[in-house]
Amino acid sequence: MNSKVYYDSDYEGNFYPLWYTIEGLIDWEQSNFYFPVSAPFERIDSISFDDGIIGCSVLAQELLVRPDKPNQLGINLDAVKTRASERIEPEQIERLIIQLSDMEELLHMGKEMFEWR
Repeated sequence: MNSKVYYDSDYEGNFYPLWYTIEGLIDWEQSNFYFPVSAPFERIDSISFDDGIIGCSVLAQELLVRPDKPNQLGINLDAVKTRASERIEPEQIERLIIQLSDMEELLHMGKEMFEWR
């Protein structure tokens, strides 16, 4: 699995984090998937987002936090799979897309962790 942070820019050209993605094969047999959230990230301009890769958004309510897993975030894969299977076979999904604002809120992180450098 490969994690990336996609950035967009405002009208003044200032970059801000937009999406956190997890790319690769997803083991849909798991109920939950936990991943480390720690810098450095592969930082990419949102214009470079490859929409040829089948992806699925992860909703805020599908994210999990556990006190015994600091600096990790979880995804309720069962919930994502149920929602996604209404439109696509989950096994075709190669990218999970999380809004950075949802991650920041859940993990109480500041934007400085994701600053464009």
